[in-house]
Amino acid sequence: MVLKRLELVVFVLLMLLGSTRMPAQSFQGLDAVKLVNAVNGDSVSLDHKSSGPLVVIIFTSNYCPYSRKYEDRIKNLYQEFSQKDVNFILVNPNNGPDDNLEEMRKKANSLGFAAPYLKDHEQVLTEIMGATRTPEAFLLKPVNNGFELIYRGAIDDNPQTSLDVEANFLRTAIQNALRGNPIEQAEERVIGCIIKK
Repeated sequence: MVLKRLELVVFVLLMLLGSTRMPAQSFQGLDAVKLVNAVNGDSVSLDHKSSGPLVVIIFTSNYCPYSRKYEDRIKNLYQEFSQKDVNFILVNPNNGPDDNLEEMRKKANSLGFAAPYLKDHEQVLTEIMGATRTPEAFLLKPVNNGFELIYRGAIDDNPQTSLDVEANFLRTAIQNALRGNPIEQAEERVIGCIIKK
C-alpha cells in the first residue's frame, strides 16, 4: 500500500515537472493603466480593440546587465514581427538613477527603437502582470474585453550571449500564435535582475 502511494506521488511529480502548460490567465482593465512613454512623453495604455493580433510586453531596465545583453535581441524581434502588426511595449519598473525618464529616453534614442518605452513608476502594471525580473516577456492575445496570456518568461535560453542561443522561446511562441498553432512552451524560467518593490 505504501509503495503504491509512493508510486502515485512520483507519477504526479513527474507530470508536474514535465508540464510546460500554464493555467489560462486573462487580464481585464489594462486600458485603465496609463504609463508615460519616455520616448515622447505621451500617456500610453493597452487597448485590446486596436492591439493587432498580439502584444509583447517586456519588462526591462537601463541598469540591469541582463537587460542590456538583450537590447539587440529585443530590437531584432521588434523589427521582425512589427511588420506583422505585433505590438511591442517595453516597461521599466525600476526607480534607480539610471532608470529615470531622461535616461530611458536617451537609451531609446541610442538604440533607435520605435516601440514605446514606458515608465511604471508606481509598479502598477508590474503588479498586475506579476513580473518579477528584467528582462521578462509576456505575450498577450486580445480577447473579448481584455487580453489572454499565452506565454511568459525568458526571451531565449542564453542570458549571456546571443551567439549561443539554442532555443528562442519568445520568437517561437509568437510564430506559433500567428499561425494559430498551440504554444508548447508556454512558460520559461527567467534569469535576470530581480525587480525591487
